[in-house]
Amino acid sequence: MFDDTTNPPLPDPTFHKAKHIKYWLRCLKTVLPTAYTSNDSQRMTFAFFTISALDILDALDDHTTAEERQGYADWIYRCQHPGGGFRGFTGADGGEEMSEEGKCWDPANLAATFFALAALMVLGDGMENVKRSECLEWARTLQRGDGSFGEAIGKNGVIEGGGDTRYCYLAAGVRWILRRGELEEVQDIRVEELGGYVERLPPPGREEKDDDLPQNLIRWLVSRQTLYLQEEDDLPMAAEDVPEPAPEEKPPSFQVQNAFPVSAIDTAKGPNISMDVQMDDLKCAGFNGRCNKVADTCYAFWVGGSLGALRKTHLQDFNAIRRYLLEKTQHIIGGFGKMCGDPP
Repeated sequence: MFDDTTNPPLPDPTFHKAKHIKYWLRCLKTVLPTAYTSNDSQRMTFAFFTISALDILDALDDHTTAEERQGYADWIYRCQHPGGGFRGFTGADGGEEMSEEGKCWDPANLAATFFALAALMVLGDGMENVKRSECLEWARTLQRGDGSFGEAIGKNGVIEGGGDTRYCYLAAGVRWILRRGELEEVQDIRVEELGGYVERLPPPGREEKDDDLPQNLIRWLVSRQTLYLQEEDDLPMAAEDVPEPAPEEKPPSFQVQNAFPVSAIDTAKGPNISMDVQMDDLKCAGFNGRCNKVADTCYAFWVGGSLGALRKTHLQDFNAIRRYLLEKTQHIIGGFGKMCGDPP
């Protein structure tokens, strides 16, 4: 392990709240930054993140009027699909002139539906105008035979979207929001089959179910905290069969709050393996989604949230992830980039 007795304490990183508020207000009240203009079909997603960011910063009510917030809710309702669910933006709505053949190009989208409902909740909307029954019926049609969910209904009624478990997360979220209260007349999704699908998924890096899944899953999640922050970083990369290091090799690694080490080589050896490293090596450590990938801001949410759901948040290095977010991806104009050097 490292010896920090000869190193001066690192200055505490600063969260620039005022800059973040200014950035999100710019996104809300003017035009989106250039980098996002090509993603206009995902405007509902941007709307949710913008509104919720200002709410988290305790700035939504102070920097918007009641009339403005009602206007945001009205725009969300304009994206509501007549057959249930929500579109990603209003541009796909062909209105009454839309032909039957063209309707497949104007589908409701599961992600947009979840973000629309969540944004309405943040805005304090009572959601009386949400077509709850139609939305729940539509969401049920997205469930596949194996219990998983797709993203949208495409041409000829085909369920579109890859086998991404995040669709299962979104579908469960939509169900939780809309089924509160009694809706006995609306048939529910196949909840047990959804749970069975998730339980059947092999753990990361394995081809079959693991009898010790909870412990190995926690270990894998913790091992996602990485010092590999940029493509240019010269750090060891994981492989299918991790080789034993030569005696003179000392790959960068650090202990995560006395739990599990981070580098791939140390992880293969087992827990509580520590090596001598420099303080600078431990300064920042983000999360990635799988081996051989650089740290990514969004995985601070996905991995941190997963550890939270498992009640194991104490196993991550809070100081290292905080420094990564505030010193590496927090942007000078506000907001956070996806990776080091990216625009917010």
